[in-house]
Amino acid sequence: MSRTVALRTRRAGGVDVFAGAGDRELSEINAEALAAANVDLRAIGRYQQDEDVRARAEKLFNQFPPWPASKRRTYTSVSDSFYLGPLDTIAVKRISDAVRAG
Repeated sequence: MSRTVALRTRRAGGVDVFAGAGDRELSEINAEALAAANVDLRAIGRYQQDEDVRARAEKLFNQFPPWPASKRRTYTSVSDSFYLGPLDTIAVKRISDAVRAG
C-alpha cells in the first residue's frame, strides 16, 4: 500500500494491515504475507484515468481468496499520488464510506 493510501485509510477510520512496518519491511512484503493479512476492504490506488480498477480488484481477490474483502468483493478506488491536495479529501471520504458500509 502506498504511503498516501495508508494515510488516507487512517484518516478515514480504517486500519492499514501493515501499519507499523518500515520502508524496508514494506518493500519485502511477499505473497505469503499478503495472503496471511486480514484485509476487510481493499483500497486501490488509481494512477491513470483509464485504469480498469474493477479488473485489478478481481485479480487481487482471485490471488488472495482468504481475505474477507475477497469473499465479499469489497474495494474502493482512490486517485493515488505522491502529492496530497484537493483529491485527498475525496479519497478519505470514499474510503470512510466503504469502511462504514463494510
